[in-house]
Amino acid sequence: MTKYRSLIREWVFGAWRRDWRWLAGALVGFDLLFVGWLVAKPGGDEALIWFDDIALVVAPSLAAFMAAVVAARNWHSRTGYAWALIALGLFMIASGEFAWGVQELGMHREVPFPSVADVGYLGIYPPVFLGLLLMPNAPVGGLKRVRLGMDTLIAMTAIGIISWHLILADLISQSTDNVLAKSVSVAYPFADLGIVFAVLLLIGRSGRVRSGVAMSCLAGGFAAMAFSDSIYTYLTSVRAYSTGNYIDIGWMLAYNLVTIAALITLTSRTSFERGAEDLEETPAIWPSLVSYASLIPLAAVHIVAFATGNTNVPPLLEGGTLAVFALVIARQILTTYENVQLNRELAHLAGQLSGKLMTNRLEHMHRDDAASWHPGEAGPAGDLSPAGEVHVGGGQRRMPDSTQLDSFP
Repeated sequence: MTKYRSLIREWVFGAWRRDWRWLAGALVGFDLLFVGWLVAKPGGDEALIWFDDIALVVAPSLAAFMAAVVAARNWHSRTGYAWALIALGLFMIASGEFAWGVQELGMHREVPFPSVADVGYLGIYPPVFLGLLLMPNAPVGGLKRVRLGMDTLIAMTAIGIISWHLILADLISQSTDNVLAKSVSVAYPFADLGIVFAVLLLIGRSGRVRSGVAMSCLAGGFAAMAFSDSIYTYLTSVRAYSTGNYIDIGWMLAYNLVTIAALITLTSRTSFERGAEDLEETPAIWPSLVSYASLIPLAAVHIVAFATGNTNVPPLLEGGTLAVFALVIARQILTTYENVQLNRELAHLAGQLSGKLMTNRLEHMHRDDAASWHPGEAGPAGDLSPAGEVHVGGGQRRMPDSTQLDSFP
């Protein structure tokens, strides 16, 4: 029994160095199978419901298990605690998916909203939010902290405006649900905004680390989950969601991305922890671009309104868009100020380097001059030996000739 236990521990905790790419490829292949099944519906609607419900229980359970393994391997560190919280959240949503499947497949009835499954769905948010914030990442300070805050504020303002305009406003004003159903419906988009905030901070502080691919998969997974949850909230409010909807693809992609992140961390032996040598590292460009990607749907809303001739734009949308525009301008001013400061620092460093090079060159010239003189020759100060003689190889001596005398001061 002990032998089998050690073999299991060796396989799980990565003593055998495996390549994570073929495992990730298998997950990507299953994602393609999932998409194909939702589109083609082989076996009809009944087979689709069984396949969808079972797949959406297995995927988060696998992600939760892999996250728990990463947590156990990195226990007593920030990485371990962060992954433990993420694993807890994934177990919560796996239980929600299981409760949904039991009601739909076991009880053969339509799942109401809200239901016991929503306890698991909403239970993922607090631990995952804390886990993403606890994840070790690149330290920032000074203007870098201000830049990160402005990038996050730009993205959060744009996403918040879009969520309010497309989902929350109609959900609050037109919903005929009871207080509990309306509260659950509103809780999803606000909780998703919290996850997006944590994801943006994780991306903005990721830097250039060996675990950058794992960090990107982790952030992308929860971003996809937040997007699907928001669409789910809207569809349930208009009674348009059913098992097998295309938004299930977003959840499947999210779970598998988190699983891939855990696989990379395990099999590649990467670490999210940073040492003293990582305190200052070259920033990457793509984290800032991610924040500006949220401006695309905001611009699309205005383009659609202009193309359809809709002049009744809500004041909150107009004011929010102006606020985002002002934040972008302020961000560019900060970038210009950073560039000016950087040029000044580079000029100062260039001056210091030039002075050190000149000093080193003079020291080398002085040492070369000193090494070229022998006893009896005019030294660097121009003095002569008492006999005015020069040493020649073989221990012989001769008097300096006229050319040498001419060189004396």
